[in-house]
Amino acid sequence: MDERVLSAMARESGKRQNKELRKRKMIPGVFYTVAEPAVPVAFAELELNKTLAGESALIMLKMPDGNERECVVREIQRDPVWGNILHIDLMGISRGQKLTTTVPLHLTGSPVGVKEGGILEHTLRELEIECLPKDIPRFLEWDVTALNVGDSVHVEELHFENIRILEDPKASVATVVPPKIEKVAVAEVAPVEGEEAEKAEEGAEGEEGEEGAKPEKKPEK
Repeated sequence: MDERVLSAMARESGKRQNKELRKRKMIPGVFYTVAEPAVPVAFAELELNKTLAGESALIMLKMPDGNERECVVREIQRDPVWGNILHIDLMGISRGQKLTTTVPLHLTGSPVGVKEGGILEHTLRELEIECLPKDIPRFLEWDVTALNVGDSVHVEELHFENIRILEDPKASVATVVPPKIEKVAVAEVAPVEGEEAEKAEEGAEGEEGEEGAKPEKKPEK
């Protein structure tokens, strides 16, 4: 996993202060460790976006007091409409101590079932994992080539070296579902029963009698 450098600046806590920071193209955040309280910090928006570009990475954070702390991104809050970063949490790590983090899961290969008309549904796109900092991957990959229509991959089937997956083992990762076929409703004529049926029959018989009747011939004089 590659390591990137990011500079942090001190900031005051508060909604009003955070709003002012964002107007100045700064992003509020916090740095914390398991044993230390959170430290309010801020980042230049442009530098932060460059640091986070691509996949997951270790970050060497230059703190406001001049110290450098190794960390990983723990949580990012984004604007629900525009997607820009509103707040970021960074968690300090120790090289020899395992940590938990979330990494993207990519699917590779073209499933057999898709070639037969099925549709691949990727239901779990990120995995929460536990591992040493040196083993944190930029992303994880799993080959789904062998999946037929109706087949699924579950978390318990995934295995990666030096990584423990913390998700529900029974959770579905991906499924090849049959193609959706729209059903056209056909109107059904309800059978006529009871008195209505009898009347209908009598009416039919009457019509047949009228059609079959012939006029009587008058006797010749």
